[in-house]
Amino acid sequence: MRNTFKYFVIFCVKNNENVIFLYIVEEIMRMDELDERLLRELMGDARAPNSIIAKRLRVSEGTVRNRLSRLLKEGVITGFSADVSLREQFMALTLVKTCAQKRTPDIVARIKKIDGFGRAFEVSGEWDVVLVVSVPSPEDYNEFIEAVREVDGVESTQSLVVLRKS
Repeated sequence: MRNTFKYFVIFCVKNNENVIFLYIVEEIMRMDELDERLLRELMGDARAPNSIIAKRLRVSEGTVRNRLSRLLKEGVITGFSADVSLREQFMALTLVKTCAQKRTPDIVARIKKIDGFGRAFEVSGEWDVVLVVSVPSPEDYNEFIEAVREVDGVESTQSLVVLRKS
């Protein structure tokens, strides 16, 4: 066993077009190779039945069920989400630069209240926060961005519109 870290998936495209962004946030428990293989299976298809995952990993279904239960209990897996087609939703990543005199978690807490908010990640580098936004239309995204820019402590934003999942 080795130390491992909590994984956050920004977004994941399923089937033959896997795009997975992982951010290592904090050390939380010890995992072995089987736990890591189980996580990769789930990130590829979170809806796969335990019996299918067990066959792929060459272990019993009970082993998969027990490992999955432990990973959920320990907080390694924090939830499951639906991957919505770009035909149904307008998706963008929004980069946010915050004011140094304001606490970033407080700014993010205010942004979370805006319709269209998906997820937020505090990051290092030129930008302070990356927002994952999924709304019905470009017009709705424009409203979201306008609301974000009105949040006290937001200095600037940059939008990265998702054109195609690949």
